Order: sequence, then C-alpha cells, then structure tokens
Amino acid sequence: MHSHREERDWPEEARYVPAPSGIRLIKIGQQPAPISNIIRAAIRLSQGDVLFINAYLADPGKTKAYYSLALQKCTKNMNLNAVFDRLNQDPRFANALGSVVGLLTIPTSK
Repeated sequence: MHSHREERDWPEEARYVPAPSGIRLIKIGQQPAPISNIIRAAIRLSQGDVLFINAYLADPGKTKAYYSLALQKCTKNMNLNAVFDRLNQDPRFANALGSVVGLLTIPTSK
C-alpha cells in the first residue's frame, strides 16, 4: 500500500517541482539537479535502447514499466537511494518522471 506523503517530507534529493495545475508534464529545467540529471540519464539510456535493442514496446503498460526501470537503474548508478525509494513508493512521482522520459525518448515525425 502506498501512503501519500507531502513533498517536504521526502529527503531533499528526492523532491521535485510538480507540473502546475492543468499542465500534463513537469519541466526538466525547473527540477532540482538530482531529478533533472536522472531524467536526462534515463532519456539517454532509453534512446540507446530504442536504437540498439528496440526497447519501445507496443504494449503501453510494458513501455511504462520500461521507463520506470530505466529511471530506477539511473538512480542506482548515480547512488541516489532516496530517489530510488521514492520511485518505488510514490506512483505520482514515478509517473511524472516516466512521462517526460517517454515523451523525449520516442521519436516523432512532423
């Protein structure tokens, strides 16, 4: 069971700036350094996987799970244990970060 915690209750390295009301995605540039660094690392990891091992999956649930695992891997590699814990305990946080990774990983055509 996941309990709701206030932003201020999380360790400083695991805090983020949520998207304003009515906006779907958080902005990387407004995030504290640990969070923006993790997002950027997960985007690089995901882009490499899309190019070299076809990590983009047709099933949206599996794709969402992939982005979550990419974020977790990056937090472990960067020794940001509080962020790793929050990714596992706070679905809104995981979704906020994963949505940005997913949007910036998948190439779009114009």
